[in-house]
Amino acid sequence: MGISAKYLGEGEEVIVDAKPFVGVLFSPVFTLLVVAAAVLVVVALIPKSTPLYVGIILGIPVLISMFWAIAKWIKWTSYSFVVTNRRVVERTGVFGKSMREIPIRRIQSLSIKQSFFERILKAGTLIVDSAGSGNDGRAEFKEIGKVQEVFHLLSSLLDENENNSGNQESGL
Repeated sequence: MGISAKYLGEGEEVIVDAKPFVGVLFSPVFTLLVVAAAVLVVVALIPKSTPLYVGIILGIPVLISMFWAIAKWIKWTSYSFVVTNRRVVERTGVFGKSMREIPIRRIQSLSIKQSFFERILKAGTLIVDSAGSGNDGRAEFKEIGKVQEVFHLLSSLLDENENNSGNQESGL
């Protein structure tokens, strides 16, 4: 999804264009496979004379698991996390779109939150505190892959932005 070039300002370039970590799809897909395998085993073990409605009832957990996996996949494909040299942008939604944008110059601090497994998979939540935005100026970008790389990249952009604004203030 990302950001179309027509939405970039003059001199603005995309540095990171990412989706959530693909590992978020593991749980629903694994659940679907386990449920489908369990239902197949049960169907193979029940007698042929079993009424049809038993098979239909056994199919319900498979359908629920399938819808969950499809819903997670749709959510995953409709999410975009973009860092440009001027802003951080999050876009979500299939039918109803939502977009959150934080200018780099407004970012006051960055932090990362990772569970044990997220650390192993190099994923996590990037927390951005900014001046003058809603929700007490805090934005959490969840399930970001290579979150530490994104953190360090944003930190260097902040340093660069701070140096540029310092040079402009001193007349350099």
